[in-house]
Amino acid sequence: MKPDNVIRLMAGSFVLISVALTYFVSPWGLLLGLFVGTMLVVSATTGFCPPTLLLSRYGWIDSQGNVSPFAKQPPEAPVPSIDPQNAADQVANDKAVLVDVREPDEWQNGIAAGAYLLPLSDFRGGKFWWRPFLNEVGDREICLYCGSGGRATIVARELVAQGHRVTCVGGFSDWCDARQKVQSAPA
Repeated sequence: MKPDNVIRLMAGSFVLISVALTYFVSPWGLLLGLFVGTMLVVSATTGFCPPTLLLSRYGWIDSQGNVSPFAKQPPEAPVPSIDPQNAADQVANDKAVLVDVREPDEWQNGIAAGAYLLPLSDFRGGKFWWRPFLNEVGDREICLYCGSGGRATIVARELVAQGHRVTCVGGFSDWCDARQKVQSAPA
């Protein structure tokens, strides 16, 4: 276990133990202590901290993982777009990879043929699927799509800021309207 995780685990355990003592002072303190302690233990054991998801949605976490709600945010990087036909051609020539950033429950309606299934929630959370994917993608372009294009743009901006070559295809409906290959999601 990493030293940071050991510290979190010890801190979480300390908070959870002190929760019992807090009960006699204030029930609200009990709830707060229980929440903080549980989040520290979850973070230490799984590498994922649920409050991080909330803070990242508001842009309060910088690229180093520091929480800074009032810091000046850098300007958003422009993200080039690509039409579905060109994206499919790039993928067929192994010059690009296609990524579906929708959530798993949305994949039941079908996915673009050959697309990697990497949800936005994992990108904002522990990056359990994203980290290995980004290590293996190499210098190929990453073509992103989602339900309507909004979530793909969010991920694309972050990846561009990290130095990856990224384009946005738009939404799954754009892919279908362009009569590109669709397949059912793996079970």
